[in-house]
Amino acid sequence: MKKALFFVTILMMLYVVALSKGDFTVELEAEDGISTEAEKMYRSNAKNGIAVLIKQGASITLFFTMTGNDVCRMQVGNLHYSNDGEPDELTLTLNKASSNVLGSTRTRGASSNGELWNDFQDTGPVGGYTSITEGLYNLVIEATIADEYGVEVDYVSLQILDCNNSTSVSAVKSGYIRYLECSVCACDPCEKLENYGVGTIVTGTIACCIAIAAICVTIILKCWDRKRGN
Repeated sequence: MKKALFFVTILMMLYVVALSKGDFTVELEAEDGISTEAEKMYRSNAKNGIAVLIKQGASITLFFTMTGNDVCRMQVGNLHYSNDGEPDELTLTLNKASSNVLGSTRTRGASSNGELWNDFQDTGPVGGYTSITEGLYNLVIEATIADEYGVEVDYVSLQILDCNNSTSVSAVKSGYIRYLECSVCACDPCEKLENYGVGTIVTGTIACCIAIAAICVTIILKCWDRKRGN
């Protein structure tokens, strides 16, 4: 009987310990981030049907928040991407009060006339563990080395370890990834359109002023003629 109680007590203690510390995964979708240099791409094999294309020097900023008075460990467990072309290098940086480069990863180098853009790959863990506490974080994914075609990012998985049950980590959705539309791109047709718009406004303003001046002159001349007639 005593032995049974002893084993039950041990099991209960292990259960309490298991409850007191939790490990879980948080996924940050690339299309939920912010970038003025990236472009959304519709890919049927992406998790939500959308991946984000970034080229040399471009980046995506993803956000997540941690609540609870705790210190947890975090590691980038995986980056889900696609590439059709030369290998690219992605560097991940975590920002809160200061910047912390988590690590870099190299994509697969393979080409199949564009068909591999829908063939998503996993990098596995990127970098080591870092400590996180309560607050808002941003995770920057930058294409530090890329060919002319760039690389597409689907999502990033964060492994959160050694947290209390009262602690939560969740993605913060922003979702401003620029489309290549005329209102936000820098290209010759857009510049011509903008110049045309400015020219139209200026021309219209001048024409309006001339018309008002002509009316005023006509009124003045009529008044002058009436005075001369009197």
